[in-house]
Amino acid sequence: SSITGLSVDPPRFLFCVRKQASSHDALLRARRCGVAVLAEDDEDEALRFSTPGLSQERFEPGRWDLTPDAAPAYQGGLSTTASVIDHRIETGTHTVFIVSAIAVRSTPGRPLIVHARTFQRLGLAASSPKGPVEHFSSEMVPVRVKKNASKQKIRAHGLTQSGREML
Repeated sequence: SSITGLSVDPPRFLFCVRKQASSHDALLRARRCGVAVLAEDDEDEALRFSTPGLSQERFEPGRWDLTPDAAPAYQGGLSTTASVIDHRIETGTHTVFIVSAIAVRSTPGRPLIVHARTFQRLGLAASSPKGPVEHFSSEMVPVRVKKNASKQKIRAHGLTQSGREML
């Protein structure tokens, strides 16, 4: 699945899950989830989650932080975000999950890209800035939110914070 940024303050994004996916019903019941942005060397992890025959290999303790009080957190990738599931919107064959980030861990690197059902590598353009971005943390860092953030409305989807339609 891909993620789409929705709001900077509060830090919120969305992702869509096909209703037939093995993770769908668990996400419907969950209050929290972990979201990972995979690095270009995480192809095997991507295949574990996209191949039904490999589902028994998902969330293995050597690759995932698994604690009873938190959502699973991938140890690899470019970033792992601990999130609270704010809204679920059922639409056709998928459910849209809107989540708020509560903590994030990140590392430098290049993302894993999937295009036309194949893994791709992201090349640097000639005009790319030289040198790495220095805003990375190998530890989970809490996300700061303004005090009034919980009162903000998600106008793009016609929902209030409580999930009721505004229209």
